[in-house]
Amino acid sequence: MHKVLKPFPYSHDGIKTEQLAEGVQRDFRPDLVEGLEKAGLIGPPDAKGAAKGSKPAGEG
Repeated sequence: MHKVLKPFPYSHDGIKTEQLAEGVQRDFRPDLVEGLEKAGLIGPPDAKGAAKGSKPAGEG
């Protein structure tokens, strides 16, 4: 689970794209996490959002 730090378009399946808003908490594909973190697009989740069990990206 990660928090979106800056809005960006994301495709969980490589076909359907959604615009993720700042503050949204989602699961991201493991192969993309490092690059998204280095780009400053995602970061650690808020404890509150992680406890709620936010939806995985692509299921929103």
